[in-house]
Amino acid sequence: MKAERSARAKHVGRLIREARKRKGWSQTKLNHRFRELCEHFGFDPTTYEHVKVKISRWENGKRIPDQRSRRLLALALGVRPESLGLPLDPLDDWPT
Repeated sequence: MKAERSARAKHVGRLIREARKRKGWSQTKLNHRFRELCEHFGFDPTTYEHVKVKISRWENGKRIPDQRSRRLLALALGVRPESLGLPLDPLDDWPT
């Protein structure tokens, strides 16, 4: 089970990194866009350093983004969450 989760996290990380690079973005650019979207949707402000660590952990296969982060990440990258290997919970309460 743990090996499956680790393999999935690495796969998701690779997809996130590839999507970011296709846009020609650095992790810094993704960080700024992610935080802009947090503010736009009224989520608690997140520090640059906090998001920097999150992005690094995601791309290096150490963590898988939570539901909110999946949506924000996909919006930031201009892709569907599923294309990053990140299915969404249909019951997730997302602001309209």
